Amino acid sequence: MVTMAQVMARAPQTVCPATTVGDAARRMREADTDDVVVVDQGRVVGILTDRDLALRVVAEDKDSSTPVGDICRGQTFVTIGPDVGIGQAMQLMRDRAASRLLVAEEDRIIGVISLADLNPQGRLRN
Repeated sequence: MVTMAQVMARAPQTVCPATTVGDAARRMREADTDDVVVVDQGRVVGILTDRDLALRVVAEDKDSSTPVGDICRGQTFVTIGPDVGIGQAMQLMRDRAASRLLVAEEDRIIGVISLADLNPQGRLRN
């Protein structure tokens, strides 16, 4: 069985809620990633994606100095363990309509898994 530990993006980029969306976007570009995990005092409070930047910043004419916390406010995210198999992860994504899962081990985020990581064609298989 292929597990999350085998396919996840390791060492996710993190930012605090006060980080500007401009700085977060630059961090994404430098790390060649499409998301950053938002952490406040050691606790995950959200995830900011390139899609969030397009739809909730650019499309709404928000300034690049907007804090990440304003964009992620009220956001829900789903965590999963590193030993979970791809099938279970895909079912969880389907059930929760999630495009990403945070991989956690002992209350610490160790990776991020996206729909594209599980299914390169970008759609959930039955």
